[in-house]
Parts: sequence; structure tokens; C-alpha cells
Amino acid sequence: MKKIVAILAALAATASVFASGAKDKVEVEIDPALVEMVQMVPVAGGRFNMGTADGEDDEFPAHSVSVDSFNMSTTEVTQELYKRIMGKNPSYFVGEKLPVEKVSWLDAIIFCNKLSIEMGKRPCYSQNANTDTDSWSGANNISCNYNANGYRLPTEAEWEFAARGGKNNDTFLYSGSATIDEVAWYEGNSDGETHEVATKAPNSLGLYDMSGNVWEWCWDNYSATFYVNGASANTRGPSEGTGKVLRGGSRASTYGDGSSVCRVTNRNSAAATERYYLNGFRFVNID
Repeated sequence: MKKIVAILAALAATASVFASGAKDKVEVEIDPALVEMVQMVPVAGGRFNMGTADGEDDEFPAHSVSVDSFNMSTTEVTQELYKRIMGKNPSYFVGEKLPVEKVSWLDAIIFCNKLSIEMGKRPCYSQNANTDTDSWSGANNISCNYNANGYRLPTEAEWEFAARGGKNNDTFLYSGSATIDEVAWYEGNSDGETHEVATKAPNSLGLYDMSGNVWEWCWDNYSATFYVNGASANTRGPSEGTGKVLRGGSRASTYGDGSSVCRVTNRNSAAATERYYLNGFRFVNID
């Protein structure tokens, strides 16, 4: 693995503008071109049944969960936007409108804080660890201020709620359709490559590529048995886990038939430091 570059410096730079409980804007000059890149879809809060009885063991049991309203990025983070914020493009497949990949969960956290600052919003994340290596176990020392109006990774519940169409309560197997080719780039149609975002049909909320293209990081720690705990409001996952949650499937599969991983209930995980060419992300915020 490569070293995570300047994690401490990047997050420490946000400390002066991180204010617990604050949602007000930071006074900065915002680049109109950046505003154009940051397209969001409102997701009205509600209650839904998370999980399924027909999937993998870690998707069971289906249980009632509620989430508050939030906004979600219309597409996966593109390489154009990632490079604009981070000054580099780590992706294996290169193209401005392709989703960024080979980003770790920690990279995504840093991106969210930097984007928040550039957009004049309060960063959500702070951190108290003292190391910058890929063996870093300090991911759990990062805290999230959910009252801040900056950008952050979706919780796993927020992600699934949005993938299902939010209060529309879509019952499709994939996000936006029962037919995977309509909404997803996956092993059966991708030719082994990522594709430009928003080139398949969106779901009923107007969100693209929630199934397929690249896996998407969520905030939560991963636990295969977490659903057993049952109903929860605004769940943010277990306090400990065996990695961080990934959702949505990707252009390729390392198991199954390639389509099963793109189901809206399918769960995956990886270490917070892993930079894999199937993994990307999208972000959320509150008004």
C-alpha cells in the first residue's frame, strides 16, 4: 500500500473552521465553476425497511429505520471534481467525467472537509490521531458533526434510503429499475471499465449510478450482524467493525454473477486505508 499523504495536515487545516453545532456559512469567495460541479438532490426524510430476507446473511433481517432529510450528490464524485479539490487524480481509468476511484475512506473524509471549506460551509469532520501511515488504526478517532452544513459521507442508512428512492419507496432490485442494464454499469455491460457518470437512467430521486460503476464509501463501520439490533432512528452504524461500509456494486465483480452486488441492499466493506480501483464515493450535506 502507498502512504496516505498529509492526512494530519489536511484535516488539521480545517480545525479553525470546525465549530460543533454550527451550521452557518464560512465567509469565502466561492468559484462559480466549482458550484456547477457540486450538484445535489434533496432527499426528504422518512422511514423505510432496511435490508432484505432474500440476500446475503449480512442483509438480514429487514428492519425499520428512519432518517432525517439531507441532500445527496447527484452523481459519484468525478475525477474532474476530485482533482479540483485534492490537486491529484489517483484513478486507474482516467477521464474528467469518470468516477474517481482508488480513493480510500480516509481520502474521502479529507475531500469532504476541503470541499466544505471551498464552498463556504462548516466542515463536518475533525480528527485526533497522530499518524499518517497506511497501517493507521485511527479512523475511529475521526468525529462527525452532523449539525454542520458541510459535506460528508452518507451513513449506510441514508445511502440505502436514497438508493430506494427515499419516500417514493421504490421496490426495484436495483436503484431505479428491476432491469440492471437500464441503470447500472456492471460486469455484464461495462467491458471491464468505468463509464462517465449519469450515462444510465437515474432513480426516482434523480440520483445516478447508485447501482454499479464504482463502489461507494459510507460513514459506518461494518458489522455483519449489526441489523440484528433492529429498528433505529438516524443510525450511524456500530461503534466498532471490521472495516468501513461500501455500497452499490461496481463495473466488475470479484464474486457472484456481477449483478447481485449491485442490488440496493447488498453490503460490502474494506479497510479505511484501502485504495482499490473499484472504490469511489459520493457525498451528502444538510441545508
